[in-house]
Amino acid sequence: MRTRLFAAAVAAATALTLSPAVASAAPAPVTDVEINVPVSNSVAFDVTFDGGAAQNVGLPELRKLRGQMWDLNPYFTLGTSNPEGYHLRDVAESFGLTTKEAYANAAHLDHGLTRIAVQRAAEHGAVSIQPHVRPDGTSAFTATYRNSSASGGESLASGRNLKDSVSKGWGHGELLALNASRGVWNYSNGHLHQMLNPSNRYYGFGEVYVPWTVHRVHTSAQASKTPLGGQPLAEGTQRTWLYRAPKPGEAPTGYKQGTPGELNPLATPAGAAGSSKAWNTIAIILSVLSVLSFLARFIPQIAPQLGALLPR
Repeated sequence: MRTRLFAAAVAAATALTLSPAVASAAPAPVTDVEINVPVSNSVAFDVTFDGGAAQNVGLPELRKLRGQMWDLNPYFTLGTSNPEGYHLRDVAESFGLTTKEAYANAAHLDHGLTRIAVQRAAEHGAVSIQPHVRPDGTSAFTATYRNSSASGGESLASGRNLKDSVSKGWGHGELLALNASRGVWNYSNGHLHQMLNPSNRYYGFGEVYVPWTVHRVHTSAQASKTPLGGQPLAEGTQRTWLYRAPKPGEAPTGYKQGTPGELNPLATPAGAAGSSKAWNTIAIILSVLSVLSFLARFIPQIAPQLGALLPR
């Protein structure tokens, strides 16, 4: 009976995650992801990323998170309610994943999803107020690879590196919300639910440094029940032009020759994690200077009163 209930829940969840087919325009240079406009009408923007971060950071952190959640065994269901009180292991076992190792290692890296993740992380810096909308206002699911295959689910973050995004922002940070909903997906636990869903077997990850954006470091995870395939991005940190559709009223740049410049040390995989910390430190310093400026103006006004209080 439990197996039949799980099968019905899986069918419902699958129907909810299907995305509509979209008309293709042109894939972007570097990522080969659809950007909805010809490259000649696109906007080039300066980014730095490591194509190997998905394999070296994203996937290991996801498998680690899955292992930790197996031990914690929170409420989990693929249905719209959970009156039976199913937990994560119950659902995983219904997919044939009967051990911690089998469940954690059932998550695999997909190169097509990783290309979409890099493209979407970069685009997120341009439209971070609307997280699952592309710069031209279209759905995130228009970001197809090879003009046909889209992700089944998307997670985005800004101001965190990829490691922290997976383990904290999309992971343990949503555990209370997952248990509070008895494992039912909602907007407070959706990232973690996507990471733990046993029917999601393929993932892609991207961490992109985009200067002149508020948080500078932007990350993305893409999930799917089936692989997209494709070629891997080159490993190693590179600074290059990526391309996106213009925002409403924004002038296109078209294709740009060459590279934007030398690598920025803040944008290396180690530095990217600390870039938001660096900006936090700068913000603290500016706050202190603001307070000192206020005191410099205010103290002369109260100096006579303070002098009267001092012992003579």
